Amino acid sequence: MKSINPMVWIKGNSDTWFDGGFNILEPKTKIEKCLYNNYEFVLKCLTDEDLKILKRLLVIQKLEVNDYKVLCVHGSPRKINEDLSHNESEEQLKTILEGVKEDIILSGHTHKLQL
Repeated sequence: MKSINPMVWIKGNSDTWFDGGFNILEPKTKIEKCLYNNYEFVLKCLTDEDLKILKRLLVIQKLEVNDYKVLCVHGSPRKINEDLSHNESEEQLKTILEGVKEDIILSGHTHKLQL
């Protein structure tokens, strides 16, 4: 993980698994079993230092690029696992983005899991 050198590195919702607690999950559904198997695999691949890095990541980072203020989040500015997508109504987006002052928002929680 040390070789990765991004401008900003934020915590995603799956990264919170390594903060503790995920290992007590008893997967019941097909999706839960898949997620748990992924968690166990990744946990075996990470070093203690990798885990420390993941635990220290912030959920929100701000930066300035060419006079633009940029807000970087995994989900939305208010929740790590909340979508910001074209499916949200204008009213929903206004509520989600209330108080945001930045010019640009970068959000990564747009994936879809299908089994």
